[in-house]
Amino acid sequence: SAWDDAIAESGLDTNDMIKAKDRQIPLPWSFIHTGVEENFLREEMEKAERAEATPDCRTQCSACGLCDKTLKNLIANKPIKKTEERTEFKEETEKHPSFYYTLRLTLEKKDMMRYISHHDFLRVMYRVCNILSWPLRFTQGYNRRPRIAAGYPIPMGFDAGNETLDILLNDEVENPKKSLNAVLPEGIKVINADIREGKRSSIMEATEELFYVFRFFERIDQEALNEHLEKLLASEEIWIERVRKKGSKKVNIKEYIKSWTVSEKELSVCYKVINSQTGRPDEFLKLAFGENIPYFIGERKYAKIKE
Repeated sequence: SAWDDAIAESGLDTNDMIKAKDRQIPLPWSFIHTGVEENFLREEMEKAERAEATPDCRTQCSACGLCDKTLKNLIANKPIKKTEERTEFKEETEKHPSFYYTLRLTLEKKDMMRYISHHDFLRVMYRVCNILSWPLRFTQGYNRRPRIAAGYPIPMGFDAGNETLDILLNDEVENPKKSLNAVLPEGIKVINADIREGKRSSIMEATEELFYVFRFFERIDQEALNEHLEKLLASEEIWIERVRKKGSKKVNIKEYIKSWTVSEKELSVCYKVINSQTGRPDEFLKLAFGENIPYFIGERKYAKIKE
């Protein structure tokens, strides 16, 4: 019903929007020219409806419009031998210097960028490094990846006030902070950039604390919540169940809670990291409110890194 109400309020004719289109009119993406002619695609659509096949273009040209003077169909005359593959890999390995630099970034991720996942955030950083033509260092092997490492993932929908990221480079780069901020999307900003020769300690292993803040849309009963948490956290152990793909396990969350505070519209918790294990923000919220968690905006205020 919410969708129906929104459509009615917009005044749009959805029947007109979803009806079959005339194949001769321009489509929303017609301004993108891939090289293949639209008339060819229309003919292919009609042939598909008649269950007719198009000959392989390596034996008979179908005049799709893609090939021209600079682009044409090439057929390999001989297969690549395994010895040639090994030689190419050896040459690539020799280009991979043993000496490298580690660029450690301190950055913030806010506003609309709070809605991108941890993996998408790493992809953003990889792409901006490509834009800057930085000499990224890659892993070796069949599926090569850029050596970019972040700390504990930030929950989807949370702001990040002070996070750390390592980028491994085969050579030094000039003014990395200014260069990155010039091309990063709005919502991600580099606060500090420190480049050093060689390897640095792993961010995950060096993380000591994670500090989360939950800002509520409405006032909460500060006194009642404070009393509830004090009573609950007075116990030596607080066991919760974590459900994962491989099954569930019991975790004593009490050992990870270093401190917490409550105000009229805000709740915060500082988690310790012990043997690379720590608490999650949703777990503390469930301790505080059960299943009836008020609407809030979350932020990981900082992740404390031991140098």
